[in-house]
Amino acid sequence: MRLKKVLCVLLAVLSLTAVLPLCVSADTNLKEADVSKYPIIHFTGNMHALFINEGKTIFNPASMGTEMTKREADLNAAISALDLNKALDIAIEIFWAVLGPVQMNEDGDSINKNITCKHGTVANGVKWIGRYFFNFDWRLDPVENADILAKYVDEICKKEGKDKVNMYAVSGSGSILLAYLAKYGTSKVASVVENITMQNGTSFFGALATRDMTLNTEVLGHAKEVNGKSMADYSDLLQGLYNTGLLDILERIAKIMSPVAVNKLYEEAIIPLIFQMPAFWSYVPIKDYELAKAKLGFSKTNKYAKLVAKMDHYFYDIVAKQNQILDDVYSKMKFAVRAGYGRYNYPIGHNAFVTTDTTVDTKYATFGATCALPEHPFSPLHIQLDLSCGHNHVSPDHMVDASTCRYKEVTWIALNQRHQSEYSYSGWYEWWLQAKNPTVNSNPVFPQFSVWVAANKQRTGWDTFVTQDESYAPNYFVEFFEGVWGLLLGVWRYVWKLPTIWLDLIF
Repeated sequence: MRLKKVLCVLLAVLSLTAVLPLCVSADTNLKEADVSKYPIIHFTGNMHALFINEGKTIFNPASMGTEMTKREADLNAAISALDLNKALDIAIEIFWAVLGPVQMNEDGDSINKNITCKHGTVANGVKWIGRYFFNFDWRLDPVENADILAKYVDEICKKEGKDKVNMYAVSGSGSILLAYLAKYGTSKVASVVENITMQNGTSFFGALATRDMTLNTEVLGHAKEVNGKSMADYSDLLQGLYNTGLLDILERIAKIMSPVAVNKLYEEAIIPLIFQMPAFWSYVPIKDYELAKAKLGFSKTNKYAKLVAKMDHYFYDIVAKQNQILDDVYSKMKFAVRAGYGRYNYPIGHNAFVTTDTTVDTKYATFGATCALPEHPFSPLHIQLDLSCGHNHVSPDHMVDASTCRYKEVTWIALNQRHQSEYSYSGWYEWWLQAKNPTVNSNPVFPQFSVWVAANKQRTGWDTFVTQDESYAPNYFVEFFEGVWGLLLGVWRYVWKLPTIWLDLIF
């Protein structure tokens, strides 16, 4: 018995000796440390993945435009003939051509079990531009993807001989990051960047999920572009209709005429192709979640019970505890938020007249900024709403008050930034990884507010310009919804060519 005790003590000592070097070498203050020595995992945004079935590409996010081009003549003919039912059928067929091959069932599981995920440029585990990319099946529940991410973190740590990674989440992957932190904690994380992330939802997805298909006349009456699509061909007409009140009349007529068409669109396309994918639920603001379940019929039947259980867990066990989860991250390590503002939203829904990065509302992406309405800046005498920190957090153009952001000292916001993946922000990220406790006041080259200029390295204007990285890759999530928006613009383009018919409808 005594020998057994001695052996146990020796084994305990040997075990302690084995892990001691790791404990000693670990950074005790990650806020102060240079964490650039740890590998970077860059989460790709939504819809970046290609799906391969038996060696064949069955989904390409850029195919929306191709499918629209194929059916453009048919769509134009239906619109010109005022055959709106035919036009709607064509639109539904385009949705199915793009998303049908990767449809999920009513449980939120893939119908096609042979689908695999592969990125179009850089595969998982391959280092490119100094970082590893995490390409995920964007259809899945965020918690399922968090489990996959956990294995990937272990793989990269082993490959690099490190005990931690830097996490850089982009767009729709913010929900996966949040789910990972909730389930696996921070023990293997050196730093976190939330870059234009969507885990707080967007007003567009809130409207889509609650069947709020109201055509927002304020957006149409002001916007020169929506999600990168120019309104130049008819912005003057829309502005005139808005100023005279006729646009509101048209919107009311459309609301009266549209219920049957809207129900058809939801039952035949939006529900089976979008909201049977768990991931798309994670872009709905939590305040709209219960209403969305009711409006889409998910809470009225048992056929969606498994999918609802997944999303209830995500919203009530993770999103509802987001402040606690991220506060813990913020207290332990470098944490930063990057967001954009100054671009118009999709003109769908009562709450669409807000400032965005073309996809995510700035108030959501920044975790609470107070934003002026587009083209309606705060008064020059505006005093920031939270004065407790002693720093100025109002943008130079008086459009954003960042003092109400939960993490205002580490939230960087760029005017005109479009919703896409920036890898560096003109050196900001490299500086941030190495700096001691970096904040928006640490480096005058990287102030809280800046201006984003695509494909232009000139620095002018405010303190600095944030420019599009040369390594920029397309954000297919945006391109897909640009395709949807382009479909709407195609309808409008031809409808506006029939002014006498519109006048007959009005009078």
